[in-house]
Amino acid sequence: MKDFIVRTSVITHDNQKLFPNPEPLPQLDAKPKTKVDNTKTEVVVTDLKIPTLKRVTNLSLGFASMIGLGMLCPDPAFLTMATIFGLAVVGGYQSVWGVAHALHTPLMSITNAISGITAAGGLFLLGGGLLPSNVAQTYAALATFISAINIGGGFVITQRMLDMFKRPTDPKEYN
Repeated sequence: MKDFIVRTSVITHDNQKLFPNPEPLPQLDAKPKTKVDNTKTEVVVTDLKIPTLKRVTNLSLGFASMIGLGMLCPDPAFLTMATIFGLAVVGGYQSVWGVAHALHTPLMSITNAISGITAAGGLFLLGGGLLPSNVAQTYAALATFISAINIGGGFVITQRMLDMFKRPTDPKEYN
């Protein structure tokens, strides 16, 4: 109860109501400790033409390859699976690429759940045989394998993230 963060989080203790906290918030020092020179400002003009052209070219090539695959593929089930896989890759890439580096560890915990869904879908599509007998089952085995690696890595990263918030006085865990 002497720790400020713990004290402000506790609502009741020993059948006594402790909320709202009577202690005021600690005041931060109003004076900056380092002198910052704000007299020089640089204006950086960024030309977005080349990055936009690269992104549009990549997306156009991807869509053209899907159309070409649709024209050449005799099996509609394979085309459906390839389309879903391609959209999942694009969606996953777009959602993860823009995340700040500080948020990659919590993001790994979220992708752990998504990889569980992917692994369950891959197991469903395996067909029950010992070895894959067609291309769809081979992709399902590959998806299950990669998802299993991602799930294991997600658990390791999540445990590391949780260990960052442990105090030396916390009891040791035996998970």
